[in-house]
Amino acid sequence: MLKQATVQLTPETQRQLDDLRGAGFGKLTNVTREAIARMWRAECQPDAGEPVTTLHVWRHKPTGTYYLIVWRGAFSAAHGPYVLQIAQALRVGAMLLPEVADPDLGDWAEAAWERGEMEEVQP
Repeated sequence: MLKQATVQLTPETQRQLDDLRGAGFGKLTNVTREAIARMWRAECQPDAGEPVTTLHVWRHKPTGTYYLIVWRGAFSAAHGPYVLQIAQALRVGAMLLPEVADPDLGDWAEAAWERGEMEEVQP
């Protein structure tokens, strides 16, 4: 279950957020989740190290389109839509992954997963 929260940003924090968004880290929600996950790992699991990046292929059930999902200990980004063969080639590294992810697509894909509209495609 998602919980909404209000965050007050100083001008410096807003500038940092803008820089992170420009680097492809997504909206405030994505940046906040990633920052909390990194701080939790550093403070609560100091021996765990950085999370391994894994790539997953998700299918949007209503449309039948495929998306490449980047997972770094938590949902990180989405790319697509792709045909299944391209999504799978990206997942295994046979094709280069786009350098910048669309933050709006990431928000949409994560919300679609939470609504039960996405399913993971097994390799």
